[in-house]
Amino acid sequence: MHKLGFVFLIFVSILGCQSDSSKNRENLSAEEHTLKNKYTNTHPELLKVAQAHGLEAWEKTKKIDFQFNYKQADSEMNRMWSWDLENQMITRYIEGNEITTTTDAKEANPELHQAFINDTYWLVFPFHLLWTDNFEVEVDPNSNCPMSDKELTEISIHFKEIGGYTPGDSYKIYVNEDHMIQSWSFHSGGNNAPDLINAWENYQSFEGIQISMNRPNDTGDFEIYFNEINVHQ
Repeated sequence: MHKLGFVFLIFVSILGCQSDSSKNRENLSAEEHTLKNKYTNTHPELLKVAQAHGLEAWEKTKKIDFQFNYKQADSEMNRMWSWDLENQMITRYIEGNEITTTTDAKEANPELHQAFINDTYWLVFPFHLLWTDNFEVEVDPNSNCPMSDKELTEISIHFKEIGGYTPGDSYKIYVNEDHMIQSWSFHSGGNNAPDLINAWENYQSFEGIQISMNRPNDTGDFEIYFNEINVHQ
């Protein structure tokens, strides 16, 4: 992940909604077999989380438009994006102007790319975890969710000390029995105490992709939320 003072980057955690995907995972569809074969190096728990959030639909997606919003007290910040997955390009819209760059970190506009990575980690964190192996995973099937105090599965993701925008940082996601994220926390430098705790609330489906639209923090000081989402498949 990228270090946008990554304290800003990863402001999210969810009390979220329940998924109705309770089908028996023993009976894999052809699409699920394809995904399982494609992501053979992915931790099985992370693959389940990605599938619960609509990985099959994501694999068909050519482009996604969305607005990332940060709200705190009387201040608010918004960033509108168009993410062209087919051509690996991103566009940010600022006061009627368009700024476009590649998704390749080595060639991209660095400021634009860092903001994009921040915002898309909030948007589709379960999918981002499929595209890198630069982290270690630990799973605790019986952990108390920091937002709700419910007993959920805690999946800890600790990024290695090299590469990316958040070397050495950790994230913990809390998922229900349907593998839907209910909240997450960000731990800079892998510290035990979290820098941020947010709920993942108000899930909505966009062409099969499940997105938590609201991410309030645990103290009510701020909220990340999304709107203007449009998925092209």
